[in-house]
Amino acid sequence: MRRFLPLFASIALGSSARADFFNSLFGDDLQQSVTREELEANEAEAVAELREASEAETRGKTGKAIDRYEDLVKDFPLTKTAGLAQFRAAQLREKEGDWNKAFKGYQNFLDTYRGSTKFNEAIEGQFRIAQEAFQGEAQPGFLGFGGIQPSKAVEWFDQIVRNAPQSEIAPQALMAKAEILEERKEFRESLAAYQMVVDRYPNSEEARVAQLKMGNSLMDTTKKEGARNPANLDLARESYEDFLINFPDDERVAEARKQLGELDQAQARKNLQIGDFYRKKGQLRAAAIYYKEVLKNPETTSYQAAKMALEALEAEEPGVSAAPEPRRVASTQVAQRLKDRDDYVGPSSPTRTTAPKPRMRVTEEELDLEPLAEDEAAEEGETPMNNPILPPASE
Repeated sequence: MRRFLPLFASIALGSSARADFFNSLFGDDLQQSVTREELEANEAEAVAELREASEAETRGKTGKAIDRYEDLVKDFPLTKTAGLAQFRAAQLREKEGDWNKAFKGYQNFLDTYRGSTKFNEAIEGQFRIAQEAFQGEAQPGFLGFGGIQPSKAVEWFDQIVRNAPQSEIAPQALMAKAEILEERKEFRESLAAYQMVVDRYPNSEEARVAQLKMGNSLMDTTKKEGARNPANLDLARESYEDFLINFPDDERVAEARKQLGELDQAQARKNLQIGDFYRKKGQLRAAAIYYKEVLKNPETTSYQAAKMALEALEAEEPGVSAAPEPRRVASTQVAQRLKDRDDYVGPSSPTRTTAPKPRMRVTEEELDLEPLAEDEAAEEGETPMNNPILPPASE
């Protein structure tokens, strides 16, 4: 029996209609390589090989069964049976703990036989492999990921999302990716992954968890870095507030509110420290600004210290806490000062040209008055009421 290479492996021909499709698409070249009778014979031979592989599996000869399944796929790629063989080979490799080849086997099945009823099962198989490798449920290997490097696990979860972006597994895969990145201290990447869960799957349970995890991750970073990156405080606050707005009925609302309270405390401590810094520098007005920020929230532990510090500033320099009047400097003045600097190199400063305001004409000569048209018409017995420009008066 003549066998053929997987030239058209993406389409399984099991009916005369599909064979006719190939004939119309590729013409005489296909007729010379594969005939309808050969396709039917190949299907029969593939079924026989599938039976042999299944029998080897039943006898416990897993390795031999995998070889026979994979040989079947190579020999008869256009048959319906090839899809079943590819899927079963991937399952056996997963059972054996051969994660790389199992994941690749499922991927080959998904790429080639996307119309198969086993599609969802293959996605679930890929997710199991990536999840077990990530959680260390496989035999421990280097770096503790069941012999799989974390970067490979991240790659797998990304592939699962690409394979089935609208499936229930997709947000779970993205969450797992974000958690791996967070464990690896890749905070920027993990935050981006959490945000992707929220943006793409806002109605999923994973979106709620991701929204909280973003805030918690930013909070942890702030505790480690202190005031060196104050922007993280604002981002954490935004994450918790978004959680309260988007999921007001969630059982973790109390947790989000508690975290917001901690953020208020951290923000107040930071402002108090900055105020103390400016006070030591002798910049009392700047210090007063930060002390006043602390006083906006009386529930923080820094409130009393900031209040006493501000009172001391007022005693030292009365009115120091008053809001200064904003300075407004014309742009032309700024440009002129820039031009007069010794280190200035560039074109001349722009000059502001303002058109003079029109002067009112007040004398009789300037007004140059002319008689109204009505006056001239009145001399000839014509009035505005019968002026042809106006509509005729009703009698």
